[in-house]
Amino acid sequence: MTLPRKNICIIGGGGFMGSAFRSYLSLNAYNIFTIGRSLNISLFPNEEYFSVAEYSFKHLEELLAGKRFVAIVDFAYTSVPNTSFDDPIKDFSDNLYNVIRHLDFARVIKAARFVYISSGGTVYGESNSKPFSEDAPNFPLSPYGVTKLACERYVYMYNRLHNLPTLIVRPSNIYGPGQKPFRGQGLVATALGLAVKGEPIHVFGNGSHVRDYLYVDDFSKALINVIDQGEPGKIYNIGSGLGVSILDIVNQINRVLKEDNTELSVLSLPERPFDVHFNVLDIKEISQLNGWQPEVTLHTGIENTWKWIKEYLKQHR
Repeated sequence: MTLPRKNICIIGGGGFMGSAFRSYLSLNAYNIFTIGRSLNISLFPNEEYFSVAEYSFKHLEELLAGKRFVAIVDFAYTSVPNTSFDDPIKDFSDNLYNVIRHLDFARVIKAARFVYISSGGTVYGESNSKPFSEDAPNFPLSPYGVTKLACERYVYMYNRLHNLPTLIVRPSNIYGPGQKPFRGQGLVATALGLAVKGEPIHVFGNGSHVRDYLYVDDFSKALINVIDQGEPGKIYNIGSGLGVSILDIVNQINRVLKEDNTELSVLSLPERPFDVHFNVLDIKEISQLNGWQPEVTLHTGIENTWKWIKEYLKQHR
């Protein structure tokens, strides 16, 4: 007996993580309804697309009423950590407005769950070399992180005041095939892109800054667990739980590049005041949902990403 496909709505599904998640959903039992800014994106099987350039959210509330969505997943964001410094007022006003509109949309169409994709890499701030649990203090050091945290507070408020079943996801540094280099976000993709071009990677400080890196397929599987089994009102870190320094990433990349007789060089620059020294996520909460654990090793993940980056840059010279 074939089970009926579930309806799920993705807001902001045109970016790296949103596109990867839509791809994952298309291989499983979901009808996908995607809302985004672009007028045209490549669609997956069992997917419908609505551009906010053509449809207002008021119109979408009427079009999608009665669809019985198992979840609305909100990936939408108009900036990245680096660009948020250029215009922090726009970063705050645009993105906070958007998340409030999305919450109202979810409330009107009575979505079973609203999942907000926040940022595990920026909302916590500095640590004393200890993985961040979901209840750790939040002292972000970038406008991006401050805005993400403000958005989270609105998500929490709608959960308490409007009984909207909301969940918050804080991803670590997600990487993998499909992540375009030189976009101001994504160390692995940018480093591999620079290797293709024969240019050095800029490392701020001595390269000892530690981060948490997770392969995008592992992220998608964890996110499904949050949607299916997560407890409304809670926050879930999604990461590897392992710390890797910037120089370790460069060394791992050079092990992969060696097979192509290529090497990534490093250009050292002064440390920046907003770069935290240690950011690793405690993943006990997400691991308790269906026993989820990361499956793809860093080496394999970098190999897969390298193959994709080479082909992507060959096509976009």
